[in-house]
Amino acid sequence: STRTSGLTFKKENMSWITGSKSAWNFLNVKPDVRVEKPSVRNKGGVPKNKLVFNTLEQLRQGFNSTVRPLIPEQLVDRMYNSYTTMRNKTLDKPPELLPEVRHDLLMFYRDDILRLQETLNQDFSMWLE
Repeated sequence: STRTSGLTFKKENMSWITGSKSAWNFLNVKPDVRVEKPSVRNKGGVPKNKLVFNTLEQLRQGFNSTVRPLIPEQLVDRMYNSYTTMRNKTLDKPPELLPEVRHDLLMFYRDDILRLQETLNQDFSMWLE
């Protein structure tokens, strides 16, 4: 078992994280249900234009605090998907990490990555390269 933040996770209870259908069974989801891959919701990057990016963020915040409680959830989802698409188009790829920064981060998180690899019984060796 792995202990994190005061909680204990047993290996036999971790299969739902690795894609097992047992979580679906536990939730009584029909095995033939089709699950669509979600759109990219919170893409990272550097704003191409800070004014456009900040304006979109202010519109989202105003929408969440004033309009959202007044409209049906389906419409909220459609509007949020449109917002996300627009927001993602305003972002450029983030700059590459400097090799020395990447090395320092890797050394800092190496033991955690190895523990996670063991706990989930998954190969994360590509994270250690």
